[in-house]
Amino acid sequence: MTAPRVTVFIPTYDREDFVGAAIASVLAQTHLDLECLVIDDGSRDRTREVVRAFTDPRVRLVDNRENRGIPRTRNRGIDEARGEYLAVLDSDDLARPRRIERQVGFLDAHRDVAGVGSWARVIDTAGRPLRLQKCPTTSPGLAFTNMFRCAPRQSTMMFRRAVMARQRYREDCPVSQDLELFGRLARHEGLAAIPEDLVQLRQHDARITVQGHERKNSVRRGIFATRLSELGLEPTPEELDRHLLLGTAKVEQLEGRIDEGTLRWAQDWLEELVRREVAFHGGDAPEVSRAAATVWYRFLKKAAVVLGTDAVLPFADSDLLGQHRNKLQRWRLAWRRLKDGARRAQTGKRLGT
Repeated sequence: MTAPRVTVFIPTYDREDFVGAAIASVLAQTHLDLECLVIDDGSRDRTREVVRAFTDPRVRLVDNRENRGIPRTRNRGIDEARGEYLAVLDSDDLARPRRIERQVGFLDAHRDVAGVGSWARVIDTAGRPLRLQKCPTTSPGLAFTNMFRCAPRQSTMMFRRAVMARQRYREDCPVSQDLELFGRLARHEGLAAIPEDLVQLRQHDARITVQGHERKNSVRRGIFATRLSELGLEPTPEELDRHLLLGTAKVEQLEGRIDEGTLRWAQDWLEELVRREVAFHGGDAPEVSRAAATVWYRFLKKAAVVLGTDAVLPFADSDLLGQHRNKLQRWRLAWRRLKDGARRAQTGKRLGT
């Protein structure tokens, strides 16, 4: 049998409610030369029965027979895939019809890139759109962002299978293995993202990204320590704790853990990281500064809820936010909205993240 150009790999575990829609979105792609490889990681519900109900010969089910965990299952997907390119789609998400076509075209045209993701639209369990998730589009910007949060999102990624056979997911990372891999690829292999929402990410309470906060922090400390050491930094335990705070997703995780001194440290730390990341990529990496501005803005927005607007606004005109002068007016408007939002927070409402 001739190997398909693309393997779309869907790892799944107890997703009988969603996996059928994920598979259907793969079969609806405008790029037809593909297989849909589903690996079931020991589901206890009817997930396997849902997959077997598809009669399209491009759908292939592999059964782990026991729960092996996320990184081992993802690596088995690499081993089982037959395509030149390996696209990942989690079993609760949906691929837009032109996703594979757009990403194949990108990788064909950019031979120096190991993988390409995209922006994504977050949806609720009923499929209603909630928000757009953006990320940098080049390796330098993605390398910087992956020192704080995972970008692009896992379900948007398409890789060269030959690269993944070499790099693989780290199986000693029970969580955040995508964060570790993408940071590594962006620094050493080449990573990109298409600025279009080619995937829909379904938000629900059972999603792995909303579970295991303390375990995730423990794993991320090691990941970030490695990425920082590649830039010539050996952070102290206190610096590593503060670095974790810069990428935290929720306001409540900052309460009682930050003060104005933390803000001053964070500004200096980010400025130093920008300098080192730009130097690592050869001195021509404007997206690093834009990525840093996003990290800084999101952090200060949460800090304003915890510390109050007056403590945070002096940092609003820092060089981190003003390096791109053509963006300055947008930032000022954003900060005006932030100030209004902080006032609302004082009356009992919280700013979103």
